[in-house]
Amino acid sequence: VSSLGTRHTYGGFACESWILRQKERPSRVVCLADPASIQIDETVRKQFQEMSRLMIGFMAAAEAASGLPASTDEGIRYNTYDMPQGFPVKVWESRSGQTWMDTELVSVSAADPPADLFEPPAPPQAAVKGK
Repeated sequence: VSSLGTRHTYGGFACESWILRQKERPSRVVCLADPASIQIDETVRKQFQEMSRLMIGFMAAAEAASGLPASTDEGIRYNTYDMPQGFPVKVWESRSGQTWMDTELVSVSAADPPADLFEPPAPPQAAVKGK
């Protein structure tokens, strides 16, 4: 992790650019903001860290279970929400000169997620014979 020494503004959020490098993985540029400056408290930051940790583990397990050789398509297996330098406002990665990933924080607001977000899906309907 190295600072690029540049400051930017994305979605109205000021941030500093960093580059992440891992052996045999593509480089990734991350623009990080002070969490307090974008209204992200420590509880929310920890929730993002845990969500990302779970997703990274899930993707690694899915790749391992496929029986195929390890690929680099998942990019850097690094939790950008875990970086002490700040909270990711923009993440960008290119592969072979093409943009592969480009994400940007566009807003922050305090709200509870809808309760139905956590309801299990309905069981699949049995197929009707003859139709």
